[in-house]
Amino acid sequence: MQTVRLVKEMGYERIYCTCGMAVLPRDPSPDLTMKIKKVAREAGAQFLLNDISVHPEFRDMYGIKSLPAVVVGEKAYPPDEELIRKALRDAG
Repeated sequence: MQTVRLVKEMGYERIYCTCGMAVLPRDPSPDLTMKIKKVAREAGAQFLLNDISVHPEFRDMYGIKSLPAVVVGEKAYPPDEELIRKALRDAG
């Protein structure tokens, strides 16, 4: 099974709750996430969302030049739907 990995910087929100303070991740661009997730599902690929602040090694591992980036296989691409579809077909 192929994997489509969306790599971007996530935001975080602190909220007070009964346990004290909780830190929740917040997606700064949910529309982009949903578009890339839809492309991955159409192709039958697994979708992963990764925060670059948690995984800074992804920049070197996949040669990511700018964020957000989409990784298909071992190559990074800009988050363009048609480009990702083509990469999935070629990797297929």
